[in-house]
Amino acid sequence: MSQLSPSPFKIGKWFVEPDHGRMTAGGMLAQLEPKSMEVLVYLAQRQGQVIESEQIIEHVWQGRPMSDNPVYKCIAKLRKALGDDPDNPSYIHTFQKRGYKLIQPVEWDPPPSKSRLTSQNVSRMSGAVWLALGLIAGLVITFALTRPGTQHEVSLTLLSHFPGSHSQPDFSPDGSSVVFVSQNKGKSQLFSLALGTDQLKALTAGKEKDTYPKWSPSGRHILFNRQHNIWVLSLQDMQSKLLISNARNASWSYDGNKIVFERRFSIWTADADGGNQQNVEGLAKAHNLLSPRLPNFSPDGQLIAYFQAEDNPMGDLWIIPAQGGKPQRITHSLAFGGSPIWTPDQQNLIYSSSREGSRTLWKVPLNGEPPITILTSSGDDTQPAIAPDGSRIIYTNSRNRFILTATYLDTGESREIYESRAALVAPELSPDHSQIAFFNRATIGGMQIFTLPVEGGTPILVTHDPNALNAIPQWSADGQRIYYYQTAEVNSFRVTTPGQDKSAIVAKNWQWNIQNATRVHPNETSLIYSRMDSGAPVETLIRDLTSGHDQVFPKTLEWPRWTSSGKNLVAGVFEEQRTFGDIAYCQLTPPDCRILAEKAHIPTLSHDESRIFYVREEGDFQSLWSIDTEGKEQETFHLRMGPLYHPGPFYAVTKQNEVIWVKFEKTRNELWMVDVN
Repeated sequence: MSQLSPSPFKIGKWFVEPDHGRMTAGGMLAQLEPKSMEVLVYLAQRQGQVIESEQIIEHVWQGRPMSDNPVYKCIAKLRKALGDDPDNPSYIHTFQKRGYKLIQPVEWDPPPSKSRLTSQNVSRMSGAVWLALGLIAGLVITFALTRPGTQHEVSLTLLSHFPGSHSQPDFSPDGSSVVFVSQNKGKSQLFSLALGTDQLKALTAGKEKDTYPKWSPSGRHILFNRQHNIWVLSLQDMQSKLLISNARNASWSYDGNKIVFERRFSIWTADADGGNQQNVEGLAKAHNLLSPRLPNFSPDGQLIAYFQAEDNPMGDLWIIPAQGGKPQRITHSLAFGGSPIWTPDQQNLIYSSSREGSRTLWKVPLNGEPPITILTSSGDDTQPAIAPDGSRIIYTNSRNRFILTATYLDTGESREIYESRAALVAPELSPDHSQIAFFNRATIGGMQIFTLPVEGGTPILVTHDPNALNAIPQWSADGQRIYYYQTAEVNSFRVTTPGQDKSAIVAKNWQWNIQNATRVHPNETSLIYSRMDSGAPVETLIRDLTSGHDQVFPKTLEWPRWTSSGKNLVAGVFEEQRTFGDIAYCQLTPPDCRILAEKAHIPTLSHDESRIFYVREEGDFQSLWSIDTEGKEQETFHLRMGPLYHPGPFYAVTKQNEVIWVKFEKTRNELWMVDVN
């Protein structure tokens, strides 16, 4: 907060400490995000003046907004924290089309006592100083939630006071220790930590990637993932052995006699020794799971809770009888989330969800009452685990950035176009290469389509349905319309004109995970798409939009794209048992495909259609290649893009030889513990 005044001040009932990012009032405490605090200080320094949004952007963001409608978003957060009513304001008054004014008098005050310890102070201390303060006491921070109807205090403890990035925690059965994944110097291994001490112990070692540990109720074993299989570690002799092949994400029943796990698109149960494996019948058929279900037994062992996200990474909580049967949907928020856990009394489910913005922890009562937040904090709160007595939750906190980036193919130099803290996906260039369309979470709710100048600026909202997920935009050939997928009560493929608050259905019952990679013909009379089954394309079809009839293309394609004439295609030709197909140039009459490059995907044409660009996977990165459409030259390597966010294998290439892509920056994961009693 380099721009903040070091002096605290008082407005109304609130005492504001800018350097600590907090406000206090009669025992309540509200923690503000840095940008929200900077906006509040800027208004306080100009108390009584009407401040335009552009002035705030220039001062706080140095002229470059960092998220969609940032001023409006920060003002809304400030009102929420202050308990201010926008219709009858006591703190911040909005002047339509003019700006904002802080209407409460500001009383500047000397700094409070330096003996008050804050999370920011402690996080900057060395490990030795931290230990000197007392490991047993831990680092305790108190937050007051200011959401109406959920005001209460929670106590937080930071556990990640040692090197590495830490995630996926789970409690020991007596609640005295935690097991977790530590990533350090490229290795992903299991560690345990005795709570309140510095007793850190490595449980696994080697080159394998070990993830998702779950402590057995007996305390003698730990389940974990390794190489797409489920392994079990004995804590008596510290030996690991393969338990179940071709499976992942196992959890114990509360009595320790059973485990539940995922296998491809199904949920299975088994005895604790891996025997008696049973498929849980009744789940809706999944064509492509974009987020893990992470199933968990209820305390009585009769139910299984899981997160369902199929046609996009966003989803909801479901439960199903452990013996199979009819599943029941528990939430209806359609948000990024996962990791459901039961409270010991079986009255609630706790999970991570972005249902109201950034991902945080929610408690979902099973009696039909509304879900409530457990805490609010900076960044994303994920992967919760609950202590056996239900008094504490341990979870992973991370702070992510999604940066819309342009990189010159010739020099490798990059520039940042736009940044968001929420997932920003699928950048698509307009035909004249002046605008980028993408989808991102919006302040109005839901996932929406936005457009943004290639040179940067403020995104413009294109779609306006707060209850829908609008995704995967593509421009019409003349650049006047945008086509996209919509996930709502009725899934569909739609078209809208930017600037008009309406859309039309092009195809009903249309889903990305089934009617995959749909592309509109340049004359807008037909669609080409690949029908998916079990996560792989099984046939490619061309739909006539007038008759609604489908014609099967002789080859099964991935990511087909029309040439500007509409007479040819570039695509990946899919072959069974192959992870990726081969890049091909295809003609429609007679149908034929000429292979140009092997084992690659996501082809796109250069602006003059003389070259085909495509990518190859390299873990969290992708390498960008190209080849001429005649296949007369050697393929050319251009650059590596990454790290990337799943599902984020989208990019575009401009006339100026810039590749537009989304860079995913993830800070060090930290383990935190919250007292919930």
